[in-house]
Amino acid sequence: MFDTTVVGLGGDGPKHVTATVTEKRAPTDESVRLLREMEAASEASVVAAGRLSHNSLSGSWYIFQDSMTLRARAKYVYKLNGEDITGEVELDHRDLAQLGVHAMLEKVCDAVCRRLAESITLDAYATMINDHGS
Repeated sequence: MFDTTVVGLGGDGPKHVTATVTEKRAPTDESVRLLREMEAASEASVVAAGRLSHNSLSGSWYIFQDSMTLRARAKYVYKLNGEDITGEVELDHRDLAQLGVHAMLEKVCDAVCRRLAESITLDAYATMINDHGS
């Protein structure tokens, strides 16, 4: 708690106003408890997760249930030749329940393949243009 003085200009001239400002914080134990609850809820929504490490490609993915939109979502992050490739795939939660995690993994694999092909093709095209222009 501290006092502050504010001087403002009004229509009749300067006016002095003194107000007591009270800082309100959550107690430390309460903050930790809330953090633990959020972490537990986040972990509970993860359906599957994995890592891939192969020659020049490495990355990770995870599938989780988004309770707000009733969608299953998969996020992936891969690194190819030093470049980060990130993306997200969605699937209706009923389809995930019916088809299983493998259906979502196929969608993740397809999305990663498209992104990799796009990245490699654009790099190759840029190299061809640079080589032809020289």
